[in-house]
Amino acid sequence: MFLKSSLFFVLFIVGVYGYHDCSDKPGNVEFLSVKIDDCDVNKGRCVVKRGTDIKVAITFTAKADFNKVNVEPYFLKGDERKYITLDNYNACSNSGIACPIKENETYTYQTLVSIYKMIGNKDIKWVFQDENKNGLFCVMVLLESVD
Repeated sequence: MFLKSSLFFVLFIVGVYGYHDCSDKPGNVEFLSVKIDDCDVNKGRCVVKRGTDIKVAITFTAKADFNKVNVEPYFLKGDERKYITLDNYNACSNSGIACPIKENETYTYQTLVSIYKMIGNKDIKWVFQDENKNGLFCVMVLLESVD
């Protein structure tokens, strides 16, 4: 079962791959790609219809071993962080990843995101953390939700 959230992603385009490294320990993970069904995230903002679900896949290669990986998605509303509710914050459960994470292995985190309630653009930061809550990397995706 894919994880579900009640909001949508927004990708902040940084360089060719469209990600921002927010790690506490740079170099522990190499970000490879973000894929969203029916959208090329490297061409800018993805437009998605409100009331639909989209599949999101984030691929990375571990540069160290980790026993556990958690995800913490949020967006900013003014200066305040608004956390996205997930069924499961454990990236090693029901997401295509099996832990422990092994060095030099490539993994693809998958989730299903429900697009509803909000219209317009949001900057959603999807933060991946190790078992000690150290940031491994984060991804921000540009999406626009329309009726």
